[in-house]
Amino acid sequence: MRIIFRLLTVLLTVTVLILIPIITSTNLAYATEATKLSWQVTANDITIVSPAFEIHVSKTGGISSYLFAGMQVQNIGLLIHPHGGGWYFTTTYGTMLKDPIVEQFERGVKIVTFARWDNPDYDMHFDITMEHYVYETGAVIISVLIQTWQDTPSIGFASKIFQLPPDIFKGSSVEGYYGGSLAFSSTIPSEKTWLIGKGFTQVLIITQRTVSIVYVNLDPIVDMEINWPYFIEAKTKFTKNFPVYKGQELKLMFLFWMHDKGEDFNKRLVQLFTKLSDAMAKIEQGKTAFKISMARKSLIKAEESIPEALNAIALADLSKAEELVNNVYNLARRGYLTEVRVRTSIYILIPLAISITLLIWAKIKWTGRLIGAKVKAK
Repeated sequence: MRIIFRLLTVLLTVTVLILIPIITSTNLAYATEATKLSWQVTANDITIVSPAFEIHVSKTGGISSYLFAGMQVQNIGLLIHPHGGGWYFTTTYGTMLKDPIVEQFERGVKIVTFARWDNPDYDMHFDITMEHYVYETGAVIISVLIQTWQDTPSIGFASKIFQLPPDIFKGSSVEGYYGGSLAFSSTIPSEKTWLIGKGFTQVLIITQRTVSIVYVNLDPIVDMEINWPYFIEAKTKFTKNFPVYKGQELKLMFLFWMHDKGEDFNKRLVQLFTKLSDAMAKIEQGKTAFKISMARKSLIKAEESIPEALNAIALADLSKAEELVNNVYNLARRGYLTEVRVRTSIYILIPLAISITLLIWAKIKWTGRLIGAKVKAK
């Protein structure tokens, strides 16, 4: 009996020793798969790391550093130009209102930052809330809300910006696209020059060897220029008015992505964002101009579908993204056509039909009177 008990004990021990590595390795594999992105909150930023890249999001908003394939891009965020000069990055000059919120979503990390600008010398008083959606592909979608809490009449204009170290990016090709066509192209020279390229831009692509930087103006689409004063800088101007009076606000959104997926991938991105931007412009226009209920409903559906389309693009699932972008575009177009068709009916066709009917009635009436008059005359 003792021998049998010992044999059972040995067998159980061996079984446990075999199963533990299997269970442990399974859990580790799942954990690795589920956490391709890891992050750490430091004194100044939130550092997000993956096997391919490292991104530092400032606690006051914007990306202070983006590292990919041995290349670095800096200060991806906002630049404010007050009258009288001075450059102010939110990542440098903003005061943190409260701790950032860090949340994990499927295949990415969301970071929300809260900064206040209170600079009496330049009469600047506004709050900036920035949502950073960092995807495991390296794509980052940034949504910005600027709210003025005290009149800031001295503000000149604001820019979206990122900076490139010259020693790494000299010789890079630069291409700006608008409406699906090439708006401008150039090469970053080996020596400083003020203007490298300029044009109204939806998608900007800078390529150095096998690495591409993709920058997309999602809202609003703006004039963009690349110059080289100290760093190589790509920056924009807003097409919307900056909120200068208390209670005013401005929303904007852009995408930044460093990748090595190749030229064909970039071409598809240009096509997708061109169509999506067109749809977003129709939606924005329709919010104030459209009066027909059916048209407005189509616009609402289109707007609600935008995040899903952007999500598919950022995850590099371009086949799915194409389907979703087409859906957004078709809904926006349907709303536009519905508005035009119904307004045409109300303001042109119906009045025209009434006018024709009245003319026919008047003609019949007049003809009848003439016939009656002739009969009486006889």
